[in-house]
Amino acid sequence: MFERFTESSRRLIFFARQEALNAGHNEIETVDLLYGVAHEWPELRAALGLAIDHVESAEPARRLQKLIEKPTPINREIPFSEGSKDALRHAMQVADSESSSQITIRHILAGIARADSKVGEQFKQSADLTRFLLPQERSC
Repeated sequence: MFERFTESSRRLIFFARQEALNAGHNEIETVDLLYGVAHEWPELRAALGLAIDHVESAEPARRLQKLIEKPTPINREIPFSEGSKDALRHAMQVADSESSSQITIRHILAGIARADSKVGEQFKQSADLTRFLLPQERSC
């Protein structure tokens, strides 16, 4: 399934799995994928840090910081939630629509925004975040 994923996209999946386990999830949720994206894309991580300040709880920022600072070794498999599967399917569709042979971090982010209405709405409301969904010369 991950043959078309760039090296960065594969690392993103690894960190999403790690975050899911650290958070006590039984499945990799779309929010875990988002943390994986943030881990691999420093500019987005900085932009999300600004956006997270507007959320009621600082817990997402603390979890993200913990993930970045000190990854925990993981030796067990954890399945993707239906939402995460949808996000990855959407990522593939975005890549296909752009005639891209590879699935990049940006494709996965676009897939998350389509599959998770909360994330999608946050990106629609923030011009600073919307720019991460646009095709770029930089391939992540």
